Amino acid sequence: MANWKKVIVSGSAASLASLTLDTALPVASGGSGQSSFTNGQLLIGNTTGNTLAKATLTQGGGGLITNGTGTITVGVDYDGADNVVLSATDGTGLTIASTDKILVNDADDSNAYFVNISQITTAIGGGTVTSVSATGTENGLTLTADNSSATVPVITLGGALADIANSQLTNSSVSYGGVSVALGASDATPAFDLSDATSLPLTTGISGVLPTANGGTNISTYTTGDILYSSASNTLAKLGIGSTGQVLAVSAAGIVEWTSPTTGDLESVANATNGGIDVTNGTGPDATLAMDINNLAEVAVDVAADFIAFSDEGTAGDPTKKESIADLITAIAGTGLTATSGVLSANDTTSSLYTNITGDVSITAAGVSSVNSVQENSVALTTDTTGNYVQSLAVATNGGITVTNGSAEGGAATVTLNVTGLSNDTIASGDRIAFSDEGTVGDPTKNGTIDTVATLFAGVGLTATDAVIAVDYGSTANTAAQGNTSVAFQGTTNEVDVSTNFTTIGGGGTVTYGLPSDVTIANNLTVANNAVIQGDLRVSGTASFTHSDNLDIADKFITLSSGSTSAGDGGIIVAQTAVGATQVGEAFGFNDAAGGAGRWGITSSLSNDAGAIVPLDYMVTARATALPASGNPHFGGSGGGYGNIHVDTNLGDVYIYV
Repeated sequence: MANWKKVIVSGSAASLASLTLDTALPVASGGSGQSSFTNGQLLIGNTTGNTLAKATLTQGGGGLITNGTGTITVGVDYDGADNVVLSATDGTGLTIASTDKILVNDADDSNAYFVNISQITTAIGGGTVTSVSATGTENGLTLTADNSSATVPVITLGGALADIANSQLTNSSVSYGGVSVALGASDATPAFDLSDATSLPLTTGISGVLPTANGGTNISTYTTGDILYSSASNTLAKLGIGSTGQVLAVSAAGIVEWTSPTTGDLESVANATNGGIDVTNGTGPDATLAMDINNLAEVAVDVAADFIAFSDEGTAGDPTKKESIADLITAIAGTGLTATSGVLSANDTTSSLYTNITGDVSITAAGVSSVNSVQENSVALTTDTTGNYVQSLAVATNGGITVTNGSAEGGAATVTLNVTGLSNDTIASGDRIAFSDEGTVGDPTKNGTIDTVATLFAGVGLTATDAVIAVDYGSTANTAAQGNTSVAFQGTTNEVDVSTNFTTIGGGGTVTYGLPSDVTIANNLTVANNAVIQGDLRVSGTASFTHSDNLDIADKFITLSSGSTSAGDGGIIVAQTAVGATQVGEAFGFNDAAGGAGRWGITSSLSNDAGAIVPLDYMVTARATALPASGNPHFGGSGGGYGNIHVDTNLGDVYIYV
């Protein structure tokens, strides 16, 4: 039972010189547990009960033990009834090795020594075996000994070796190429594994033709020039050598064949210098030729001897032919003209060709040299002229064109686009509009349908159909909601109040959000800046405080387990690690179950969701009074107050509760 024990300290009234033990000091207290001994007795440890027993050595065969006052002498008995020689066995069944030891009595000093068998062999010297006897039959082998030799005996083997059973051999089977065959057995169709076989005789060790499916060709003979090709799926065939000049080609059946080329062997086309021809893709595969007059060399024309090329439109196919310049001039020489060696000349100066010309005209033998003036209004269009002409420009009704100086003689007529001059009409699907094609060189004016324009303008959420663009309604991405779609705005009870007259998307309205008088937040609340609580702050769950360095608390006392109506545990945990969301660390806490008024202690690996603490070590409390220790410790009581200290301030004594 625990009670207060006086601690012997320097200056205390207790003295070791006057310490008296009622019984022998037990082993557990550092003693032997024995109070008396006789000569030769030894202390022997006993694990049962952790005690020490006293006993003397017992003499065995061949040994001598003498117990004296404080001494024990141990020796060997060589002459007595229990001497070592008489107590030895005859060695039956004993195998002797050179490293074995035997006990030897040294005649010089009468002491016993252990020596190796090899030492005895060296001491007595060596010898020669002169006779060996070995007879008998075992597993078909007959053993005989030849004793005729005096120095080297010979053992010969006789008998029938065939009598040895295959199963009695260490290796009773033969394995090769993954096939194992027992000795004396056979395998007519062994399934050899040739995956690691080398140096196989491919000319004499195989038969048949290796098929395509096994990596072969399924063909065993060839003629010079043969070509292997696949004639069908997983099938190889051979194509004999072709004739001189033939080339490989693909047949109508999709396989290779020899064929005679049906085209020439032209490799390239080039234009000659000043040849008048431009060549494109001259090296193929598709060369094109175009006439280029500017590429011809310049030279003086000899109208009497030179030729020109012309298209003979009177002949089927309009072939290109040539004609001399002299013949061309002769062909075009009309009335009053004469062609001579490619030169035209007027030969009629009196014909009616000139009778209608009046005014200041200069004519020479070579023809009219100049017309100095023409009388005003002397040339009437249509009457005095032939060919196309424009007398005036006018605007058609609703033509969308404005014309300036359209009929003024000598004036510069201008034409401008006038959209307002067009007649009004309703645009419908299929109608066309004019536009400037900015993506083409010269920005030419082109036209396009209204349908094309509508499709071009219809972006995300719009669809053009027959030149009409409509909104895509729906509830998925890239769609719009119709104006009559109902909408509802809701708050959260005790969190957010909402009031609104907004009922449809197209109807419009206002939405007012506010906070209720009592706010309940069901999820996490994050306050980015400072929060000031005017009233009390009550935390029903676990409160966690994070400070950049340390937690500063202005209060002098901290109440843990606030609100408790009965005793319980509590304390502080310094987190060392985390297991999921649970913090685990070193704890300092109050253990109510320790006895008495409970007791403060420390422990390791306590999680922050634990409901109690079981200390590994307790805090020691010291109480100082002017009286000796009595009763049970306040903290821990009779069963849990171990280690607490009481100080008698009157006598200066110290007590510990154990």
